[in-house]
Amino acid sequence: MSDDPSDHHGPAGADDGLPHLPPVASGTPSGQKAAGRAARLANKAARQAAFKVSGKDNVVQHGRRVKLAGYIEGDRNRVEIKAAGETFNLQLEIRGNDNLVQIEENAAIRGLTVYIGNHVPAHQVRLEIGRNFSISRGGVFYLFNSGSRLRFGDDCLLSYNTVIRCGDSPHLIFDRGSGQYLDLSASVEIGNRVWIGEGVYLGKRAGLADDTIVAARAVVTKPFDESFVALGGNPARVIRRNVEWVRNPGLLVPGTPQHASYHAQVARFDRPCDRGAYPEDGASFYIAALPDMTQADT
Repeated sequence: MSDDPSDHHGPAGADDGLPHLPPVASGTPSGQKAAGRAARLANKAARQAAFKVSGKDNVVQHGRRVKLAGYIEGDRNRVEIKAAGETFNLQLEIRGNDNLVQIEENAAIRGLTVYIGNHVPAHQVRLEIGRNFSISRGGVFYLFNSGSRLRFGDDCLLSYNTVIRCGDSPHLIFDRGSGQYLDLSASVEIGNRVWIGEGVYLGKRAGLADDTIVAARAVVTKPFDESFVALGGNPARVIRRNVEWVRNPGLLVPGTPQHASYHAQVARFDRPCDRGAYPEDGASFYIAALPDMTQADT
């Protein structure tokens, strides 16, 4: 997974001792090469100090720019993280066996904690994150139940304090009459190009189709299979259809209606203020209301 041999943590128990390099003058080419190798070894030692692995046949592989902290306690767990984007700060805590974490290239993680298991171990959990994933600080993914799966497609954008919970372990829920255990392992499936707003909560068995927008503070409790919609509320429902989103203005295509509409709006404010256009001091004035952007679910 990594083009840097120092970015591979082999099976637990492998020798992680660092070699003692002979002193070399730092100004020479050989000295610069030795200094670079020493820096890589120091980074490796720091990463291993931040991420502890105990058990048998665990493998952790990651590419460049990945900052990983936490631990693995169990056997045959696998973590595969490709080269990251601008920032990658992941706290990963795994307790259990045969769990898998896969994160594709160019992820930008500004602050995310992932729990697989708790004081009750979880087994055969899968977390799969597609390309160009981005999440702001405060995100937490709880994968406490054995067999849970959380999957993101490509180009997903998550705002601050996103919480996803795939089960209620270690607490147990039963049908009172039959005694049947009800908190079954569940999958949360999130499609491509999904934008999740600040403070959103997704519960077990939630799902989002491609090109979905989720409004801030929404609580998603079921799967939604319709694309190009905006969801909001508690519990979440469709609040507008036939909408799309673009990550930033630089991605707008010139000549499209979206490009023209956005830049026409920006142009209203991107010009020097004309003092004569404003009322005299003390005079009352108002700002015309913008068009209503809400649409009730039908």
